[in-house]
Amino acid sequence: MKQTCFILLFLFGSLCFYRQAYAQLPANYKGKPFRDSVYKGNKLNPYGVMMLPGRVELAYFDLGGEGIAYHDNSPVNEGAKLNIKPGGQRQGISKYIAQFRSKEGVDINYTKDNVDFNHPNIVDPKPNQLFIGWQQKGEWANYTVYVNQKGKYIIYTVYSAVQNDPAELWVNNKFACKLNFPEKTGDAHIWTQAEVGSIVFPEKGLYLLKVKFGTGVNYGYLDFLYNTARQ
Repeated sequence: MKQTCFILLFLFGSLCFYRQAYAQLPANYKGKPFRDSVYKGNKLNPYGVMMLPGRVELAYFDLGGEGIAYHDNSPVNEGAKLNIKPGGQRQGISKYIAQFRSKEGVDINYTKDNVDFNHPNIVDPKPNQLFIGWQQKGEWANYTVYVNQKGKYIIYTVYSAVQNDPAELWVNNKFACKLNFPEKTGDAHIWTQAEVGSIVFPEKGLYLLKVKFGTGVNYGYLDFLYNTARQ
């Protein structure tokens, strides 16, 4: 086996390593990393898997549909529904952003001048940042990620919160940590930033992350920061 792996590694670069690591995912998982005509991964990773340390974009949940890659209490993408109404879509925004994954049930919107940047924020999100909103308990989404360095990670995000119910982060279908949002910002479009949790990955390789959403919090990503001082 070792000799075969060495030969494949020599011939195909990282292919053997990638296939070995893939075995860390739950054996019965049928979802696939998100890719489309615009998002095709990055220079280090052409497969679409998001890399840690780094950012997990929540709108890039896995492909596979309801019950496999995500669960939403409604089949309607509320953000896409809003953005086809008069005044719902900001001028100059592409249909790709305004109707992102419009045929899937997860509720996705993006930050807009007229509601997110027409007042002071404690911390500004990025313009046109895709985020998941309309969250309700019982809803979740899956993300295939590759961990490049084992150890402890601190998790940050920029968020807004009318209610600040905690979320949960699960790894390979096992509870890993709470995601706690320290304060209510008072409005779904007033944003702040905080450390929301921490997690330890025991080995390098592929993992399945599941975010089980709470109620009343908008956030577009989770930043996983590796810091040897926090080990």
